[in-house]
Amino acid sequence: MEGFIDALMIDDSAGRALVVDWKTNRIQKSEELRKRYRPQIAAYWKAVSEITKYEVEAGIFSTATGEFLPYSTNELETEWERMRGLPPERLTDEIAL
Repeated sequence: MEGFIDALMIDDSAGRALVVDWKTNRIQKSEELRKRYRPQIAAYWKAVSEITKYEVEAGIFSTATGEFLPYSTNELETEWERMRGLPPERLTDEIAL
């Protein structure tokens, strides 16, 4: 997998980080956006968590709605475990969506 995190804010003193990815598509439904990008954000969340060993929060910012749409840690952990169990060809298809 590869990708670019749009914004990563790190608070070293608190041992925390925030991952934000901007989405510019015109999808107006927040839940549809969150579902569509959950695999990508889970991968970013896992990478930053492993690299920094910090508590990491993550979400997307929809330019269409002007909303920040956060994901819970539970939601990201569950998504990461689901993706981790996929065979490589399925993983590629999931991320391509």
